[in-house]
Amino acid sequence: MPDNSNRVAECRRLATEARRMADAARTPVEKADLLQVEKRWLRYEAKIRAPSPGKPHRKGRAKD
Repeated sequence: MPDNSNRVAECRRLATEARRMADAARTPVEKADLLQVEKRWLRYEAKIRAPSPGKPHRKGRAKD
């Protein structure tokens, strides 16, 4: 399983890079596209950080 802290750091780095490029964009369309890229990386980072659901708890005993 990949180390989540490394994945989170990489997402943050890529989001920051997308924002830097958006700030330097020459056209409004280019800026908007790069801001969308930033948002995607930040959403993916949040997904990685979110606790993964555990196995569902079974009530009662299994039937023989």
